[in-house]
Amino acid sequence: MKPFDRTEASDTAGSSERLRSFTGAIWKALVPRQGECASVQGELIRANERLTTECFQNGMGNYYVEEEEIGQNYYGRLALFILNTLMENRGGALDADDLAYFAGIRGRLETDRALRLRIQELEIKEGELTEEEGRELEALCDKDSERIPWEALFNRAERCIANWCIANPELIDRRGRPVEEGGVRSLEQILDPPAPPPKCPLCGGRGFIQPRDDRSFPERCSCQARV
Repeated sequence: MKPFDRTEASDTAGSSERLRSFTGAIWKALVPRQGECASVQGELIRANERLTTECFQNGMGNYYVEEEEIGQNYYGRLALFILNTLMENRGGALDADDLAYFAGIRGRLETDRALRLRIQELEIKEGELTEEEGRELEALCDKDSERIPWEALFNRAERCIANWCIANPELIDRRGRPVEEGGVRSLEQILDPPAPPPKCPLCGGRGFIQPRDDRSFPERCSCQARV
């Protein structure tokens, strides 16, 4: 299957119909109703969708929990899984620019977290802020370069995850071992299913042969004996 290029998705725009169809097909085939996927391919799709939903519905509020470190937080683990998997670049699916982008995001997670938590702490503080705290809050809010651009990240990740899956069609678990999920062992079963058998030349696939005149009845085609 042809990989997805940057014209089919960008950091700020929505994905193409082809990319959405690709993601939807894998989701339908591999993602269970509850819990994680057994395969890396399915879990990449599931994780990015879960994070995208969290971003749009809650502004990543459930990710920025003060009592939990990134690796302890459910959404933090999903983000780390996507970033670490893509950065390993199994099958050479990503180019140098994409690898550098995800590496940069990975390196900013702790800084972004500390920044966001401090902003939250100042914004919910009881009583008025001191002048020093007010200046600190204003300065922190201006540090856009240190924040994680979540929406842009998930948009780019969707394209790169799709290309990762194309480069690695055989389903594997997190240890790199072959795995089966929902009866699927390879994405080729989903993306390139075998062609349907040719139609019977006698009946055209109808299963019966039209009578030659109005006084006769349709006849069951001989192809039905093989069904």
